[in-house]
Amino acid sequence: HLDEKFDFFCAIEGGVERIYGKVMCFGVVCISNRIKKAFALSPAFPLPKKVGEEVMKRKELGPLMDTLTGMKGMKRGQGAVGFFTNGKITRAQLYVPAVILALSCFFSPFNKMDDSSNVSTTNHDTFLIKSNNRYDYE
Repeated sequence: HLDEKFDFFCAIEGGVERIYGKVMCFGVVCISNRIKKAFALSPAFPLPKKVGEEVMKRKELGPLMDTLTGMKGMKRGQGAVGFFTNGKITRAQLYVPAVILALSCFFSPFNKMDDSSNVSTTNHDTFLIKSNNRYDYE
C-alpha cells in the first residue's frame, strides 16, 4: 500500500526488447498517485551481442555485468549504460526523462490517463516523492 505521507509512488524496472535484430535495453517507469497510474520509457541503448543474447535467455543484466566486468554492484551504481557509455550516461541519468514524462501525465492539461493498468511491485527500485520536492529512496 502507498504511504499516506507521499503524494506519488514511483516504480522503476529495467527492460529489454529485440528491435531490428539488436537487443535494446531501457527503463520502464510507473508513477501512481493512488488514483491514476502513468507509464513512460527511458531512452533505449543497444547491448553488445554477447550481453544481449544472455539477457534474452532470461539472465539478469546486473549480475551478468558484474561477472563480465569483474566489478561488483554495477546495477546499483553506474549501471550497464554507464559502463557502455564510459560514464557519459549513468543509470540514474537514463531514468530522468522517463520520470519526467510519466509525471507530465499528472500535470499537463493535454494528457489523459488510462486507469486500467496494474503496477508490478517485484524486483524494482522505488522512490517516493513528497510534495515539497524532497526524495526518499528505498
